[in-house]
Amino acid sequence: MFREVQKSSKSRDSTGFNVLESALHYFDTQGEDPCPYPDRESAASFTFVAGLWGDEPVEDNIERHEREFTAYQQEYFSATRNNADTEDRSLKRLKRSRHAEDFILDASIACGSRKFFITSNGYYGLAPMIVQQGDMCCVLIGARVPFILRPTETPSHYQVVGECYVHGIMRGEVVQWWKEGKFKMEEISLV
Repeated sequence: MFREVQKSSKSRDSTGFNVLESALHYFDTQGEDPCPYPDRESAASFTFVAGLWGDEPVEDNIERHEREFTAYQQEYFSATRNNADTEDRSLKRLKRSRHAEDFILDASIACGSRKFFITSNGYYGLAPMIVQQGDMCCVLIGARVPFILRPTETPSHYQVVGECYVHGIMRGEVVQWWKEGKFKMEEISLV
């Protein structure tokens, strides 16, 4: 097991654009969370694109990713701070720079039909829209990605909610932590 889902963004609909706006608004208004990342902003920006720039890992062109996210972020916060009406804050109505548009394209692909969430120990992720507080983020042996599981009334029995992206555990880190004794393996049943 990895950790319990602590918070998830509220979204008006299933478009990646609204998930992104909702998550940025959360960061702007809620302050700091317990965060294991040395750079919270980079962790969030990587999460918004599920660690990918097109089909390639973001790390392969970090300068471009940072330039695109910075352009989007500047335009988003400029728009939100200059407009009091929530419905008029949307960047959908503003002319955006090419760099901001490129970031929005990648984020829309990753965030479409997803919710942004934060685990109880501060990890950022994207999960199916039906994720809710109390669900568990798990790394299942043999799976290529983490999964969100929902506890049932029967101990050690879980319902599969769906796969997810969690920044900081997508490249085998949990296996290494398990080998170091930081995590224990638990046998569960999926229903």
